[in-house]
Amino acid sequence: MKNPAFNFFRYYFPKKIWQQIFLVLIFLVLIPMLILGSLLINTSQNTIKETVLSDYKEIVQRAAAEVQERIQAAQISLSVTASLVGTLGSSLWRQETAIVELSLKNSNFQRVSFVNPDGQELVTSALGTPLVNHAGEMVFQKA
Repeated sequence: MKNPAFNFFRYYFPKKIWQQIFLVLIFLVLIPMLILGSLLINTSQNTIKETVLSDYKEIVQRAAAEVQERIQAAQISLSVTASLVGTLGSSLWRQETAIVELSLKNSNFQRVSFVNPDGQELVTSALGTPLVNHAGEMVFQKA
């Protein structure tokens, strides 16, 4: 009684030992190594992506914190200067001195102006420039 599966292997399976060893190495060593290698490469790529994204997230959070600190410092400077200018009374020279000091100490401000309720600049930190009327500007009207 001949088994058809046995005849198939006997007919197609190599008879020389080096060919048999080669087939065994391919099925037991090479194919599993290729599968494991591709899995390891995929896993390492995902890990590297996660690490890089985590680093980028940390950089963005740190930069946002620094920007927030600068904005808060500028707001505090403006608040203190506004309080100071309010206590100086009608002396335009003293008000201008306080505003120039603010713009010199805080490099974020290029031009600082003290404006009356009608939109006319009374004093500005840009010395020697004409005073501007801001009444027609959309930003002034919304404020």
